[in-house]
Amino acid sequence: MTRAERRKQRKKRRFILCITILIFMLVCILAIYSHNKNTNVKAASITATSQATQETIKPRYGFTDDDIYLLAQLLCGSKNVDGDGEYDIDFKDPENLNYYEISKVFCVVMNRVRDERFPNTVKEVVMAKGQFAVMPKNSKKTPSDIAIKVTTEWCNAYDGNDLGIQCVPEDHVYFTGDGITNKTRP
Repeated sequence: MTRAERRKQRKKRRFILCITILIFMLVCILAIYSHNKNTNVKAASITATSQATQETIKPRYGFTDDDIYLLAQLLCGSKNVDGDGEYDIDFKDPENLNYYEISKVFCVVMNRVRDERFPNTVKEVVMAKGQFAVMPKNSKKTPSDIAIKVTTEWCNAYDGNDLGIQCVPEDHVYFTGDGITNKTRP
């Protein structure tokens, strides 16, 4: 094979390689375009479904501002007094709150609301004589903004039927604790 023939074959191989790369790039671009187009359609569909679902889901309980305030009083008591709530978050590092322990307190309250042996409103359950050690004395105390915020977030998740919020079995209507760790029981 002559030198000229070898050069011609190299040029031919380079040309084929360039065409192959161009075809590969074109296929990739089409695949990305198709994927993005499908993703946008799916995202629009998910958004529409999500909005329709939000409109049809009824709140699990329907917390009022008074319920949220009362639950914050139960949880934390006064913003100026350490340890006067069932799980006082006011004097803890806000970055390291134990939401699991907080949720235990609220779950027991809501389990009682749903249980036929107890009253069926948050206020009646929380204020029932002898049920929560910190109540009714905390009912005159002003909870902190963080207590209200955490309580509101929990209530919104509960009302939004967030299954992850129910951290204890639904038959657990009692708890004991030291303000840091709570143990629940039926």
